[in-house]
Amino acid sequence: MLTFFNYNWQVRSEWFKWCQSLPIEELNRQRTGGMDTILRTLVHIIDVECSWIRAIQGKPDVPIDLDAYDTIDKVVDLSIRYHSEVMDYLSSHGIGDELRMIQPSWMEGT
Repeated sequence: MLTFFNYNWQVRSEWFKWCQSLPIEELNRQRTGGMDTILRTLVHIIDVECSWIRAIQGKPDVPIDLDAYDTIDKVVDLSIRYHSEVMDYLSSHGIGDELRMIQPSWMEGT
């Protein structure tokens, strides 16, 4: 599983680099699909990744205000903060460690 996360983080880093070459207006422009803007979509990806790891651990979800991350630097900082939390969990658990059903706090059912 760590291999897949490392790949996702590598691709995310490449997206961040690309985003840093765009004007802020492009990053915040309303679009079709995703979470309406490039920045909001990137924040959503980071949020979902960490939310699921927290759900697996039985920890409460910490909602993120997508609109609070209105620059690429803020999104990168969020990614760095959450990366260590996710990495700590992934490096301490094997793929077979969690065989139970997960009940995320943001949805009904498992």
